[in-house]
Amino acid sequence: DAAGLPGPALKELNALDQLTEKTHKRDETRRFVWRDIQRANVLLKLEEFGEATRYAKYALLASQDINSITNIAIVTDIYGQLLKTRYKASRDVQELGDILRASPIILLE
Repeated sequence: DAAGLPGPALKELNALDQLTEKTHKRDETRRFVWRDIQRANVLLKLEEFGEATRYAKYALLASQDINSITNIAIVTDIYGQLLKTRYKASRDVQELGDILRASPIILLE
């Protein structure tokens, strides 16, 4: 998150999205999943829990499509962090947990 500066990090991610908006192709899924994971982490630090959950969900679904255990583990960690926030009872966080539990790669205890 840019050395503890989530605000500037989010601005950089937004600028990068604008530059690559027209080049999004299926073969670039891994790169875009990683960006969604980074965005979810930054938004979590900014306490934008709804948006963080949304990007975590995007990353999770794409990670399942490409069978990325590492990314699924990272999203599982983000989910765990969301469960420690005031947003934990939200429908979005519950849905993220449901998707994780139904995943063919289960990392939740």
